[in-house]
Formats: sequence, C-alpha cells, structure tokens
Amino acid sequence: MITVFNRKLLFQNTDAEAAAAVWSRLKKEKIEYSMLTKTGTSSFRRMATQQKNIHLNAGGIPAAWTDPPRDYLYLIYVKKSDYAAAKEICEI
Repeated sequence: MITVFNRKLLFQNTDAEAAAAVWSRLKKEKIEYSMLTKTGTSSFRRMATQQKNIHLNAGGIPAAWTDPPRDYLYLIYVKKSDYAAAKEICEI
C-alpha cells in the first residue's frame, strides 16, 4: 500500500499520453503506483460555472462547450523502495 510516508514522485506532467505510457509500463512490470490528477480550477469555481451556464443557456448548450479548456496535471507516485526500478523501466 502506498501512503504519504512511503511514496516518491516518479512522474509529473500535463501530457495524458505520457502519463498513460508510464502507468502502463508500471502495471506491466507489476510495480505498485498511485496516480493523482489535478486541475488549476477549484471545485467551487467549476460548480459555479456550471450553474451559470445552465441558467444562461437554458439547457440548450452543454456547459462543457462554454467552459475554457482545462490543463490537467498528472502525478504518479511509487513506493520509495521501488523508485529506482520504476525510473529505469519508464526511462525517466
């Protein structure tokens, strides 16, 4: 089990394809990992934007079409003991 105390950051990037390549290699080699996805927009702001779009568009246009595109940050953690092997496998 990966916890805050025994993990180390292996990968941090905004490229979804690169993140998928890393976690698929880790999965193939049976190295335990934990992945987090973050966005620069808070959950409160996303909720407020959706509510605004529902009222302004009267349900005619999906809220996702009027929202600005979001950049997602992908973070992949591995156990500290597996870090060297994971770094070599993923060629990082």
